[in-house]
Amino acid sequence: MIHLPTRIDMVRSLTPAGSIGAEIGVYRADFSLQIMEQTRTKMLYLVDPWARREDYRDTINAEDQEGHFRETHRKMRPFIGQGRCKIIRGYSLDVAEFDKTIPPLDFCFIDGYHAFGAALPDLFLWSERVKPDGVIFLHDYFEGPKGGAGGDWFSGVPKAVSKFIAANPEWSITHISDEDLPTVRLARE
Repeated sequence: MIHLPTRIDMVRSLTPAGSIGAEIGVYRADFSLQIMEQTRTKMLYLVDPWARREDYRDTINAEDQEGHFRETHRKMRPFIGQGRCKIIRGYSLDVAEFDKTIPPLDFCFIDGYHAFGAALPDLFLWSERVKPDGVIFLHDYFEGPKGGAGGDWFSGVPKAVSKFIAANPEWSITHISDEDLPTVRLARE
């Protein structure tokens, strides 16, 4: 496995110019903005419900979701105007399964609900939307609690990746970022 300093280093160095990508779990579009400013991504689909969930164990859940949605629009307005970004307000699994406006993807960056029961279906459904030579990035790949949010919420991503790779052995982890909240890159061999 190859180490890179940060998730933006990973996306910048491992996605070709002209890529079509999706970011799942956008929050306030800080990382979306980095992707658009620091890579040569042709089109980026931003998918997030910007809604509170009873079962979502994270402090973000209690925040002003409408405010985050408006902030995302504000930050991404120039790219939306250029036809290089589209915001899709909806739950990840629903969008992955039913939204036919998203073309096959060169990359998908998943930073959605991190519990095992949510991360695993995200991986399965979004992997079907990625081109055969496309890649998946998953954020918050570590075991145990961080930031006081609770154990399973964070440990779900590595467990989901292990289960996904066991069911799909053509996929493997190729890279990891050296951050406190690491990102991994999965690609087909």
